[in-house]
Amino acid sequence: MDLVLLAFFFIQILSTSSYDLLHNVMDYGATRGGLVDSTDAFLQAWKTACASKEQSGVFVPDGEFLVGICIFSGPCQSTNIQFQNQGTIIAPIDESNLMKSMSWLVFDSVNDLDIYGGKINARANSIWKCKRDKNNKNCQSGARSFTVRKGRNIKVRGLTSLNSNQAHVQIESCNIVHVSNVNIEAPKDSPNTDGIHVSRSRNVVIVDSNISTGDDCIAIIHRTVGLYVKNCKCGPGHGISIGSLGKYESKEDIVKNIKVEDVILKGTQNGVRIKTWAKGTSGLVQNITFHNITMQDVYHPIVIDQRYCPNRDCLKPVPSMIQIKNISYSDIIGTSSSELAIKLQCSESKPCDIKLANINLTPSKKLRGKKLKSSCDNVEGSNRGVVSPPSCI
Repeated sequence: MDLVLLAFFFIQILSTSSYDLLHNVMDYGATRGGLVDSTDAFLQAWKTACASKEQSGVFVPDGEFLVGICIFSGPCQSTNIQFQNQGTIIAPIDESNLMKSMSWLVFDSVNDLDIYGGKINARANSIWKCKRDKNNKNCQSGARSFTVRKGRNIKVRGLTSLNSNQAHVQIESCNIVHVSNVNIEAPKDSPNTDGIHVSRSRNVVIVDSNISTGDDCIAIIHRTVGLYVKNCKCGPGHGISIGSLGKYESKEDIVKNIKVEDVILKGTQNGVRIKTWAKGTSGLVQNITFHNITMQDVYHPIVIDQRYCPNRDCLKPVPSMIQIKNISYSDIIGTSSSELAIKLQCSESKPCDIKLANINLTPSKKLRGKKLKSSCDNVEGSNRGVVSPPSCI
């Protein structure tokens, strides 16, 4: 099935349901103002809604609510369950358990879930300061702000995530997820703050969203099959990335059937990137389409890096054994802030299979008239239409 039709199909089956009973967290002891811990109230409201055999849910009214680590667990009795947020959920500042935890707000093993609206603010600051200090090797990783895992038929709509300690939105081991009108904000120098992180999931749609962060706007990693991104804006950040893949030798990484279109990237480090670890394990990246992408002052608009080694511990980087094939870049326009606008660095043993069509990238004002160039290493494929800078395939 065409990915566009597939996306439409997902939207239809995830159409809004009516909910008979929403449980207001204030009825369970939550307190407005952001000073009193309301964690237990949120969990109790969820427990009651989840146990209901009718369509049910949790309601968060206007105001700030201080909430620690929350795992909203399923499976639920209700055929559909909603989490409706009209307020702002804030995390405790410098709370040690949150710093050590993998996640802050988690929806685990819940099917037919509709998460709607509101803000979450992790208020990260000290952990960023620690990570920015390259001499400090004892920093905690920090919690991801919002996670859905092991669920099916999930909608996330109208969510705003601010200042995460790590990734803002994590989609893990899910099937059929629709994300729309999400806003993600963190400073451009906030480390490891991926916008939306997708792993081990199938049939994910991300549309109509704005992501400004210090790391990948959207990261597509381990065993993601079937993902559609449309009408999203990214910047600042590191762009839209497939990978990194192949870090763990005991596992094979597979990512396939991905389409990204009608996207604007502004002032990002990369545009659209595929990266695999040097000396990494085997795997496959297949059927990837990047279409109708606008780059605005992007440092490396198009990148494939099969020698990824960010910690500089590879004395002689050896390209990974991941096969990259049927990768299409079409109708990509805009400006590059580095001379190397297209960088395709692939494996000697498994050359990449790349198609370029209608690429028109020009130098940004920072380059003062310098010419852009392309670089290819172990690439096979084809060109169609005008490709500028001139193709190296």
